[in-house]
Amino acid sequence: MLGSINDMRFLAPVMPGDRMEIAVQILKMAGDITLVEGTVTVGETVVARGKLGFARRTLGAAAV
Repeated sequence: MLGSINDMRFLAPVMPGDRMEIAVQILKMAGDITLVEGTVTVGETVVARGKLGFARRTLGAAAV
């Protein structure tokens, strides 16, 4: 489950039909929490970059 979005920058517009390529690098893993850094490109142009935090959650777990 997506838990946080940090330092996200949208650098250029993306148009319908553009092919986005997403590269993700794991920065840190601690238990059920993972922090990654991602870069989105269209062709040679970087259109977005930032850090995302994810938490592992079991499917079907009751909502609190």
